[in-house]
Amino acid sequence: MNYPYCSLEHQKSLDGIRGLAVLLVVFFHCPLVFFRFDFGWAGVNLFFILSGFLITRILLSSKQASFSIYARSFYMRRVLRIFPLYFGYLLLIFLVILCLNTQQPLLLQSQRDFNLNYPYLLSYTYNFQAVFNFAAQRSYESSYFFGHLWSLSVEEQFYLFFPLVIYFVRPNILRPLFISVILLTPLLRWLFVDLSVSQIDDRFFIGTVLYNATPFQLDALLMGGVLAMSDPAKLMKYWRLVCIFLLLVSAAAAWWIFHVLSAYQYPLPKGSLGFDAPVYHVLFSTPNFMINNRYLYTIPLLNGLFSLLLLLAIHQKTVRFLMQRNWLAFIGKISYGIYILHLAFSCLFQLALEQIWKNEAVPFWPSLLFLVVYLALLLLGAYVSFRFFESRFLRLKAHFSIPLK
Repeated sequence: MNYPYCSLEHQKSLDGIRGLAVLLVVFFHCPLVFFRFDFGWAGVNLFFILSGFLITRILLSSKQASFSIYARSFYMRRVLRIFPLYFGYLLLIFLVILCLNTQQPLLLQSQRDFNLNYPYLLSYTYNFQAVFNFAAQRSYESSYFFGHLWSLSVEEQFYLFFPLVIYFVRPNILRPLFISVILLTPLLRWLFVDLSVSQIDDRFFIGTVLYNATPFQLDALLMGGVLAMSDPAKLMKYWRLVCIFLLLVSAAAAWWIFHVLSAYQYPLPKGSLGFDAPVYHVLFSTPNFMINNRYLYTIPLLNGLFSLLLLLAIHQKTVRFLMQRNWLAFIGKISYGIYILHLAFSCLFQLALEQIWKNEAVPFWPSLLFLVVYLALLLLGAYVSFRFFESRFLRLKAHFSIPLK
C-alpha cells in the first residue's frame, strides 16, 4: 500500500512547527509573570502530533526491510537522538544536587524529586511516578528540574510498542485502528476520572494522571499517524471549511468556559485562551457536566487544530511560508535542547529575580530586559548542546539507515 507522506525528504516547515511548539512551552513556564502564556501547555500536544506523524512516516517507509533490520534501525536511531542529552542532563543535575548545600525551597524540592524518583527518571517511567508514589503514600510533587520530563517518558513508551503495531498489523487495518483509538481516548479519560473521583479524595493526583499517563495521550500521537497515512489531496480539498469550523467551535467553547467558570468564581487567566491544562480540569467541581469534563472536548479540539496546522505547514503556501522563517526553523532545529533545559533555566532565573527584587513584583521594563536575557541564554545553551554534543551522536544515525527502494 502506498502512503503519500512516506517520503523522508526534510521539510523546513516542520522545523518551524517544532519551533512553535517549544516556544509555547517555554512561555508557559516563563519565570516572568508579564510574559507567561497560560495556553502554552498545549505545545506538548503539538509535539505529540508532530512526533506521531514523523515516526509513522519513518516506520512505513522502512517496512520493506526484515523485522530485525527494521527494529534495529528505528530503536538505535531513536536512542542516538534522545538518550545522550536526556541522560547527560540527568547526570549534570545529579552532580549539581550532589554539590549543593542549600535551604532554598526550589532547589530542595528538586533534590527531593531526584532522590525519590531517580528510578523512574532513568527508566522513562517518570510520567507514572505520581501513581507509584501515591500508592506508597509518598509525595508525588515534581520539580523545576525534572517536572517536564514526563512527556519524554510518554514518547519513549509510545516508541516502544508503536513500531510493532506498524510492522505486524495489516496496512488496510492500521488507519481504521488509529481512528478508533483517537475516538475512544477521550472516553477513556472520562471513564478514568468518573471512576477515580468516587474513590480518591486527592483531585490534583487524578488530574496529574489524566495528563501524564500515556494511554490518555494516544489521541494526539495517533492523530499524527493518521495524517501520515492519509491522502493530502483529499485532506486539503475542504481545509478552509474545516479550519473555519474548528476555529468557530473552539472560540465558542473558550467563551463558554470563561463565562461559566467565572459565574462559579473560578475565572481562568486570559492567557489560557479558555483552554486550561487538563491537570486542573478535575480540581473545581460545578453542577455542569461539560465544565467538569472539559477533557472530553477541549483536547480533541486542540488536537484537530494542531493537526490542521501541520497539514497546512506542508501543503498550504502561506502557512508553509510562515513556518519556514529561518529564525523559527532554527529554534525548531535545537528544540530538543530547549525543551530539556528550559525549566532549569526558568528556575535559575526565578532565584535571581527573588534575590534582586526580594519577592516584590518586577516592573514591566526590567521584566522585558530579563526576558531577553533569559531567552538569549536558553537559546545559546541549546545551540551549544546541539552543535558540540548532540551532533556527535546524530552523525552516527547514518550507520543505522535502511536503504529505501
